[in-house]
Amino acid sequence: MSDINFSQLSLVGGRPSLDFLNTEGGERNGPPERLVDYQDLVRWSVRAGVVDEEEAGRLMQEAEARPADAARVHRRAIELREALFRTFAALAARERPGSEDLALLDREVAETLSHRKLIPADGRLRWDIVGGEDRLDRILWLLVEDAADLLSSELLDRIKECGGPDCKWLFLDESRNRSRRWCEMSECGNRAKQRRYHRRQKRARGT
Repeated sequence: MSDINFSQLSLVGGRPSLDFLNTEGGERNGPPERLVDYQDLVRWSVRAGVVDEEEAGRLMQEAEARPADAARVHRRAIELREALFRTFAALAARERPGSEDLALLDREVAETLSHRKLIPADGRLRWDIVGGEDRLDRILWLLVEDAADLLSSELLDRIKECGGPDCKWLFLDESRNRSRRWCEMSECGNRAKQRRYHRRQKRARGT
């Protein structure tokens, strides 16, 4: 388990599935890997609102009782994250996603759909994931559901990759004129401004 304070972790994606992709950091984003083990996956999921504290407690207990299974789910989560990242990044760049990544996503979607049921809600019926509260991979079902919904929605063309040279975070651009360039203005945006300032100063000294 890492020593990251997940309660202070920035959530800039606009959707849980995008914030999940941003858990792999980089030079700008801190440690290269935030989800060191299954416990970190649970802790991050609480921060992102994927599961609540009560459900997280059950999952932590289950992971402690079944460490080998928890490790397998963690590896599966990382594979899912990488496939989703490459898929979203390709679509953001108006490129075709890789066939292997789509095949992995198809398998995860099929698994997720097997746990969805029609349930009564406010006089209507709605699809929802039902049961499996102590299943170690329940977090993955919830993330796959959100990602599949986003991938098949009209919001897909609003997915962008941060313009920072040392940042690859993805986010949903919800600005009115779709002009957002940075995952966080306070971080990547300000760094870009500082770089432009220093370049102007350097050119001025050169002349």
